[in-house]
Amino acid sequence: MNKLLLIPVLTSLIWVSCDEEPPPVRFTDPEKPLLDTVYSGIAPAPDPKAILLMDITGVGCSNCPDAAVLAKNIQSSNPGRVNILAVYPFIFPNHPLTNPKAGYDTLANDDAEGLVTNLGSIVGLPTGIIDQIKSGGSPFIAPSTWAGIVTSRLSQTSPANIELLSKWLTADNKGRLEIKVKYHQNLPAGTKNLLYIGITEDNIVGKQAHKDSSGGYAYKYKFSHVLRKLLTPVTGDTLKEIPSAGKVFEKHYFINPRYNWKPDNLNAMVWIVDASTKEILQSAEVKLKP
Repeated sequence: MNKLLLIPVLTSLIWVSCDEEPPPVRFTDPEKPLLDTVYSGIAPAPDPKAILLMDITGVGCSNCPDAAVLAKNIQSSNPGRVNILAVYPFIFPNHPLTNPKAGYDTLANDDAEGLVTNLGSIVGLPTGIIDQIKSGGSPFIAPSTWAGIVTSRLSQTSPANIELLSKWLTADNKGRLEIKVKYHQNLPAGTKNLLYIGITEDNIVGKQAHKDSSGGYAYKYKFSHVLRKLLTPVTGDTLKEIPSAGKVFEKHYFINPRYNWKPDNLNAMVWIVDASTKEILQSAEVKLKP
């Protein structure tokens, strides 16, 4: 029980015996951009590939804090090359690993649920997704193998760079996010790429199951990289034209924080996905309040 690798086995045994069905995912409406344009320019020099590690987790999972530390260590060992997205799905009603705790901020949301269910069904927590590639036939990857897979992904290249600019409008208490996806190589005819935009929050204080002699909870646990909302559909926003060298896709958005979000802790995460393979080609992150 105290080993990180045992929780997927234990939870899978619990889940297999459970007759509950996942609820239908209630996809939220995407935000409308302030600017949405495509134009041609000079193909830029390629940026290094940045890996997106989705840490699929839950407040009732006592092994999940260890996975969060592991993800942070992987990020620290590869500065500027690894982005973390903590995803809190519902899975199904009242499951002890994901059920929100009464009196505390609810981290689970429909967008997190949609990202997970679009790729399949998980059998235990903690688990992860790395660039949405498959390992052993599944996109859900055990934490014990995260570091090795990230290392292998760092040698990959991306066809596009992502440039992010954020501005905080103090008088309006909202942010403005400007996105440019710049392609530096031609892609095959018929290629479709998808754009995803997520808002994340760090340093959320709440209740988290953790491993100790009593099997209790940490009541002042700090959650980081938490997916709060997608600005795009959970199925992604299809780029309007076939990407080619020098092509620039530019979008601008206003970001209006909800009442329980702290602007100083908010970030924007942007990633590009190959629609046919579901592989994440590139990712980037920026603080919303620089």
